[in-house]
Amino acid sequence: MSLRRLASPLLLLCVLPGTALAASPSMPSFAETPLCFRGAPLPRCQGFLLTEFAATLGLPSSYRRPPLNAIWELGYMHNLEVESLALGGTLFLVHDDEQRTLFGIKPRLRRWLTPWLSAEVAPGILIGGGGVDSFAPSYPAFSGHAALNFGDVVSVSTQLEVLPLASKSNVNPQGREITGYIGLRFGSYAGLAAGPLVGFLIWRADKLQD
Repeated sequence: MSLRRLASPLLLLCVLPGTALAASPSMPSFAETPLCFRGAPLPRCQGFLLTEFAATLGLPSSYRRPPLNAIWELGYMHNLEVESLALGGTLFLVHDDEQRTLFGIKPRLRRWLTPWLSAEVAPGILIGGGGVDSFAPSYPAFSGHAALNFGDVVSVSTQLEVLPLASKSNVNPQGREITGYIGLRFGSYAGLAAGPLVGFLIWRADKLQD
């Protein structure tokens, strides 16, 4: 599958967060900014954009090797004045190694533990998509994650994906896929750099495969 060819380039992206963190301009600590590109709690930011890319690896099943997902997310979060919380949401796009492209919406809740460390939960709903006829999902479906976020640049995340399938088969008589993933999420400057780069690599791999 095309994403398997990209395993090495994706691993190289692990160096992006440190570079972005060192190069990113610091936000002023003495004044509140209405909208930040790199997220931070109050009083630094009232709200912040989310430009994320995630590479996640799943557990193998009886009929499938360890699946690899590439995920792009774009959205906004607003810092609340209670309990160091931020609330918002994203639109997200998933491309997997079955050459399926899925999209959905994801509400997100973040708790700032320190100015540079946060924990987040995001239960997402897949509402559509396309791809190969075999193992075609039916909608709505579930795709959500929980993450520990460092500096709004890189996160360690776990993800659960529950896909009802449009039809059953001999290899999947249950007619659904339930897959747990673990991976890295790149946000802010790192996500903005990694997302288009990986999208281009996937497009090139698909072209070469054709």
